[in-house]
Amino acid sequence: MPPTIQRADFVDPRLAAFLQEHLDDMEPAAPPESRHALDLSGLMAPDVRMWVVHDGPAQVGTGALAVVAPGTRKLKSMRTTPACRGCPPCPRIVLPVDRSAMTRSSA
Repeated sequence: MPPTIQRADFVDPRLAAFLQEHLDDMEPAAPPESRHALDLSGLMAPDVRMWVVHDGPAQVGTGALAVVAPGTRKLKSMRTTPACRGCPPCPRIVLPVDRSAMTRSSA
């Protein structure tokens, strides 16, 4: 089965765990004032769109796009599992994020 990219399901407990791993990975490497990742509640905001890459049942990547000002968007929560870094399905997460950035009206 080929990897799939779909909109995030915020009730899926795997997503919450994946996002927490993302925050935990940043903690030793970046001081608090340099950490700009959104937590689960921030990613659920109406001005954020999020996608997830699944390789079979495993969640292997995420990507989000947040509106930061009218006509301005920012990539958020771009992450792949350490085991998947550099593997073919994960770079594809950029495609729906980029497509959304190009087509989403200013909010």
